[in-house]
Amino acid sequence: MPKGSNAPRSPSPLQLDPNYGLKFRGVPGAYARGKTGTERAGTNKIEAQHVVKAVAEHARTSPELSLGVVAFSKAQSDTLTEALEYERRRDPVLDAFLREGRSEDVFVKSIENVQGDERDVILISVGYGPQDPNGRLASMSFGPVNGEGGERRLNVLFSRARIRCEVFASFGPGDIDPSRSSREGPRVLKRFLDFAKTGVIEERIATGLEADSPFRVNNLLRLHS
Repeated sequence: MPKGSNAPRSPSPLQLDPNYGLKFRGVPGAYARGKTGTERAGTNKIEAQHVVKAVAEHARTSPELSLGVVAFSKAQSDTLTEALEYERRRDPVLDAFLREGRSEDVFVKSIENVQGDERDVILISVGYGPQDPNGRLASMSFGPVNGEGGERRLNVLFSRARIRCEVFASFGPGDIDPSRSSREGPRVLKRFLDFAKTGVIEERIATGLEADSPFRVNNLLRLHS
């Protein structure tokens, strides 16, 4: 396909393999903007529970692969940590997997604290979303992603996974309206989520940006291996 072509790129065999690439995991989560009786402000408890379930599944099916968990906010990363600590007390397999002593221990961090931490598998909790399960995404605010250079944070985040990156979100890529934000971050997030969900990326996205673009997917997603 000629460089710069606007034609979509079809999914590669590895992208179709659930063990590789970038994957989208839609969940019926709800974002608590303010403190409620059961949740602290700025968290998505339902989404966190789905991520914890995925960690437990990973412990059973792929314990030989290193794992990292990243949230878009400090509040959500704290909720994930608490949910994991609660679940490990009831699940000896998960508890054994989370114990320290591996060459690459499991970590749970916010997007702002992820720098050189690479793992075989990265699970991402966006956290932000509708205030009711399956509701409308009223705000285009995604925390640090909306800040100056938010698209670079996404680049660092998505490139931390060696084999697979799974993104958990309580909304779909079509719910993001880039026209409602002046920042590049939400636009990049929308494209990433769309690619994660469909496995198809437009060639112009992959070739039309600078060398340090978040859409350097060839290495990240092993599309051309």
